[in-house]
Amino acid sequence: MPHKYTQDVLKHLASIEGRVRDVYAIVEAGGACPDVLVRMVYLRSAVNAAAQLVLKDHTEHCLVEAAGSERYEEELENFLAAVDMLL
Repeated sequence: MPHKYTQDVLKHLASIEGRVRDVYAIVEAGGACPDVLVRMVYLRSAVNAAAQLVLKDHTEHCLVEAAGSERYEEELENFLAAVDMLL
């Protein structure tokens, strides 16, 4: 069963990639530190949004699929470990 949010995650990652290039170019050109920092805040927000989608996808797909099976405990542990990393 394919993951529901794969395309959305890929769109977020493509956006993040473009933003990283922008920040790189600003730093390389000797741009103002506040401009770099503001863009890095936007980057962090974009990464968080992508991570939230992956987490949502994992919850809706992997945990639900594993519910009632012998894999459930392992999937639940993976989910909790992922949440710990995000927090």
